[in-house]
Amino acid sequence: MHHQRSDIQVVILSMYNDLAHASAAMQNGASTYILKEDVVTHLERAVKAAASGQVYLSPSLSDLTAPIRRDMFCEKEVVSY
Repeated sequence: MHHQRSDIQVVILSMYNDLAHASAAMQNGASTYILKEDVVTHLERAVKAAASGQVYLSPSLSDLTAPIRRDMFCEKEVVSY
C-alpha cells in the first residue's frame, strides 16, 4: 500500500519476533513493526512515530537490530522507546 500511496504510513502488528519478518515488512514499505507482546505499552508511540515519518521497531527487535538497522531497514533513523 505504501508503494502506491506514499502519504500512507503502514503499521505492522505481528507475533513474529525475528529479523526476517521485520526486515521483509520494512523493505516492503512498513514504517512501524510492533510485536503483539508490546502493544499495550508501545502502540501509541509506534503510531505517533509512523505519523511523523519515523521508523519504529518494538524494543526487543531494536536490541537485535542495533548494529545493522540502518542498512537493513531504510535510510530513516529507527526510533524505539
